[in-house]
Amino acid sequence: MKCNICKSKGINIENGIYNLPFHNLKLCKEHYKSWFEKRVLYHIKKYNMFNKEDKIAVALSGGKDSISLLYVLHKLGYNVIGFHIDLGIENFSTKTKEKILEFHEKTQIPIKIYSLKKLIGASLPKALEYTKRPPCSFCGAVKRYYFNKLSKDIGCNIIATGHNLDDEVSTLLHNILTWNIKYLGRKYPVLKERNNFLRKVKPLFHVRNIEVLYYTQAYELPFISTECPYSTKSKLDFFGNIMNNIEKNFPSTKLNFYNGYLEHFDYFSQYFTNHTKLPDLQNCQICGEPTVSNICMICTLKEKIKGA
Repeated sequence: MKCNICKSKGINIENGIYNLPFHNLKLCKEHYKSWFEKRVLYHIKKYNMFNKEDKIAVALSGGKDSISLLYVLHKLGYNVIGFHIDLGIENFSTKTKEKILEFHEKTQIPIKIYSLKKLIGASLPKALEYTKRPPCSFCGAVKRYYFNKLSKDIGCNIIATGHNLDDEVSTLLHNILTWNIKYLGRKYPVLKERNNFLRKVKPLFHVRNIEVLYYTQAYELPFISTECPYSTKSKLDFFGNIMNNIEKNFPSTKLNFYNGYLEHFDYFSQYFTNHTKLPDLQNCQICGEPTVSNICMICTLKEKIKGA
């Protein structure tokens, strides 16, 4: 194979050629890096996600997507900082933190690591004893709360997450089949700031899972590849496999499917606005974060743990 740009030759990725059949491209390592970065930059600008004056908090799980996102935004010259919450899950959290620190040592990109035990008084395994929510749902709620709160505390005004195209299309398929208008009317790549919530963006929403992996390999970025022990096969895994099977027979289905949603987003958004009443938000009387009740879920949880 030859790089479409410089005509350098190779057999496969190990020999320096990245084959991208969905884009009808073959690129050497250096041209793959620049192609990926230009593509991310194009969509940041197209959807007016942020600019060089913004301070961006990247929600850092330690996996390839969030690691790639933090690195590419840094490469593009944006003012970024990585945020990671150590959940205190035996072995898994330790290995994850090791990879994040290794990434920091390699890149010198600023990263803040917070301990969930210090934040709420308990690790995730212990905190689960105080809630009836499933582990992933509970963990997601805790992270969303603290990424929003801690980002504001250090002056960030944007939160960026590493959701890629594969993540988005599997979720989209599920929600179209169930006609979940709450999802369809709100899950744009940019969720504007409101009611003390920072703006949330997904700069990798147009990039395939494999393309993100190639990017980490091209720069030899360390990341955790082990799944969280609380992770289980979900509906989204099922729908993701469906989309993968369709894509094998009909290349570019994922991209066309998601682009179609974006083209019709205004319709879904207007329908959602006209037919759905969102709960009234107020500021928590203890921490000041937005909530539907007088005391938010996190402050309630902290009181339970403290009183145990």
